Amino acid sequence: MGNCLTRFVLLFDKIFEFLQNRYPILNNTFIDNKMIILYLEEIFRKLNELNLSLQNQDMNIVCAKQIIKAFMNKLVLWKKSWEK
Repeated sequence: MGNCLTRFVLLFDKIFEFLQNRYPILNNTFIDNKMIILYLEEIFRKLNELNLSLQNQDMNIVCAKQIIKAFMNKLVLWKKSWEK
């Protein structure tokens, strides 16, 4: 997904303005899903960071395992915070 979702979030207000003018029926749906979009953007941004860190030239299996384990622990915390 790259940075597409990050760019979408950065343009969120402009996209909302466009929808407001052209497709008013979508306004409520768009705003209602803003938190989900922001949450997904954060997760995908972190996945991109994880991917880049695993591509480090000095990476070995032990370091990669530690990085992935730490990321999985963060996912559990994010899930708990989302459920609240």
